[in-house]
Amino acid sequence: MFLYGISAGGGERSTSGTLHDASLPASVGQPPSSQTVGVLDLSGGLVIARHIGALALFEQAGGADTATGNWGTLGIHGVVRAWVAPRVWLEGGVGTLMLGYRLPTGSGNYGVTRLWAASPEISAGGAIFQGAHVVIGVIGRYAQGRFDDFTVRHFSVQVELLGRGPV
Repeated sequence: MFLYGISAGGGERSTSGTLHDASLPASVGQPPSSQTVGVLDLSGGLVIARHIGALALFEQAGGADTATGNWGTLGIHGVVRAWVAPRVWLEGGVGTLMLGYRLPTGSGNYGVTRLWAASPEISAGGAIFQGAHVVIGVIGRYAQGRFDDFTVRHFSVQVELLGRGPV
């Protein structure tokens, strides 16, 4: 069975440590230590066993405007989702987290510096509505990335629309 979905919600991005990277402009300040963000996720994959799915997950979190520019994050993870009850699941995997910085004068992808780090992801969710080919559920999701001695953490609560169909 093929799985495909979209989820959206809100959460918090927090940071700790000091970010030092030679590819960033000299005048850049530090990303905010805590910020409320909007989150949009896209996912797709397959059910590989009766209660196990393998999915690719793409997560975009809102940016933070600071006096010296804009900070944003994007995550790409490969995850395994295990249904522990008919309407409850746990998920875990690894991938990458991108921390992006754009100059205040930039727009779109112009002037963006991207830093990449390995990133674990875990989540738990449950179905509010479950039909023959669609599930509406709620997800709590956590991911983090470590850039030397600087760590970015994401926690979000989202509403997911998951479609299911034959392969």
